[in-house]
Amino acid sequence: MNWVAVYPEIALLALTCIVALADLWVRDEEKLVTYCLAQGSLFLVALAQLWYVYAGTTVYAMQRMVVADPMGHLLALFATLAMMATLVYARSYAAGQPNHLASSAFIVPSDLNASIAALIAASRSGSDLRTARPYSSLVSRNGVSFAPPCTLM
Repeated sequence: MNWVAVYPEIALLALTCIVALADLWVRDEEKLVTYCLAQGSLFLVALAQLWYVYAGTTVYAMQRMVVADPMGHLLALFATLAMMATLVYARSYAAGQPNHLASSAFIVPSDLNASIAALIAASRSGSDLRTARPYSSLVSRNGVSFAPPCTLM
């Protein structure tokens, strides 16, 4: 197995676990520590994605089921940056909400990290992003399989 192709996803999963565990011991109402850890983890993943973009190599892994190419890493980089911007906006929005709504917005911001990890993994493995199932498992009601979308080579 070639684990180099999925290092950013592995790092994101590990950092998500760290953020979730750290959030258990944060007593602050604003969850500033959790917020900073979530942003820092996304920043590290963005740096890893940027490094892979500049490396410019295409790596196949998991019996050629995972393709890590510069375009995929560039898309993952922008998705990570968009998630960071979303967390910034969500934090300022939740600050003006009543306490029970604000705390529920930041119970575990690592759920957002998990969501972005699922999106990145699904975009690399040929899955449907809406259902997170492989295209080959999507079957219509009359038993006809859907074809995956065309890709440019």
